[in-house]
Amino acid sequence: MISLKSRINEGTERRRATNSVRSRTRNLSLRCSARKCLLGSVSP
Repeated sequence: MISLKSRINEGTERRRATNSVRSRTRNLSLRCSARKCLLGSVSP
């Protein structure tokens, strides 16, 4: 039972890590796109 619980915990931790990384990359991409839009609108 303990091993099973530990395995499940490891899986959830890994999922959380991947989710956090994905959200970070998504936020970065959104920021980059927003910056590009702003730069494009500002620059002639």
